[in-house]
Amino acid sequence: MRPAGLGRDRVLVVGLGHVGLTLAVCAAENGFTVQGVDSDLVKVELLTAGCSDVEDVTDERLGAVLRSGRFTVRHVDRTTEVLPRFDVAIIATPTPLTQGLPDLSSVVAGSRTVGRTLQRGGVVVLESTSFPGTTERIVARIIEEESGFTPSEDYYLGCSPERIDPGNRLHTFETTPKLVSGTDAEALAVVSAFYARLV
Repeated sequence: MRPAGLGRDRVLVVGLGHVGLTLAVCAAENGFTVQGVDSDLVKVELLTAGCSDVEDVTDERLGAVLRSGRFTVRHVDRTTEVLPRFDVAIIATPTPLTQGLPDLSSVVAGSRTVGRTLQRGGVVVLESTSFPGTTERIVARIIEEESGFTPSEDYYLGCSPERIDPGNRLHTFETTPKLVSGTDAEALAVVSAFYARLV
């Protein structure tokens, strides 16, 4: 499979909460060009102004990657058709519990956003907390509806459950071992290579 970009250096992060913003800023600090998107317009306006609402990302860190041009923030909603092209997309949308089960409505919306812009050879990783099977049965199905692409044939698909303990200065995003997976051996290798540059 031909990769979407030679260096896989263009990253899209969908969802800019504790998980997404921390990952996005870390990726920008490590040389990736990162586009962060969120459906919360107030959050997007605050982040664009350099004001972080995430304990692990100081205003100074956020401001530095914004000024460098390596991190940009954009509001998305159901009317957003296409985003700038990316090599790696991270879905880090919230999954609050509803009657004991994760609410996947934001994962579904994020998967549609990714599917509309995904190129052949791209990488998609689910970080949102959910039950086993979400990546292949829900994310992959929605991406196929939007793009016609199937994992392993057209793009690389994986899951890497978020492991962030907000405010923990000892076990940070960068120092906590990351679990990664892929729908096949090649996808696992590609997903592993991406995270190896961050943690």
